[in-house]
Amino acid sequence: MANILIVDDELSMRQFLTHLFQREGHSIRVAENGRRALEMQRQQPVDVIISDVRMPDMGGIDLLRATKELHPQTEVIMMTAFANEETAREAVKLGAFNFIYKPFDNDLLKVIVQRAVQKIADEREKQALQVENEALIKGQRARGQLGNIIGRSDRMQSVYQMIETVAAVQSTVLITGESGTGKELVARAIHDLSPRAQRPFVSVNCGAFTETLL
Repeated sequence: MANILIVDDELSMRQFLTHLFQREGHSIRVAENGRRALEMQRQQPVDVIISDVRMPDMGGIDLLRATKELHPQTEVIMMTAFANEETAREAVKLGAFNFIYKPFDNDLLKVIVQRAVQKIADEREKQALQVENEALIKGQRARGQLGNIIGRSDRMQSVYQMIETVAAVQSTVLITGESGTGKELVARAIHDLSPRAQRPFVSVNCGAFTETLL
């Protein structure tokens, strides 16, 4: 299901977590400290890291920082037996997926790892859809088309470029123009190219509402 790297200076903890997550179907690698874990990542990236905070020869926070610089997509789950809110805040600020205190509930840790794996899967699916959309857009643009909008002129190419730009933005977009110029077509094209494309597109006729109600 996922490639997991377990990092802890205690052999018993490495063995326990290996057994726990191999039973879940994951591929497991282990390292006794952050420096060794970083060397292993340079050879082969992993999906999830479960790391202790306090370890000799590079601790968990330094490993987290270096991991995010080397492989930003890797999700890191931090563990510690020492309750320290400042360390937890620093870990979250550096991009840790979660922070859990020892001794932990096994089922809780499994749920956290499952969520991290799901996040990675969702991100990969999103990237694949983006690549697919870009290929579709490129093909349509070559034919002078974007969605249901057709036109090859330089002015239309500018409109296409603007649609592609704003489609990725998480913000309200106002489209203006004379009646019949295709504002709804532009709105639909923005929707279809956006991360919200799988959700409903709702068209509302504002002329059917009174000014007060609007």
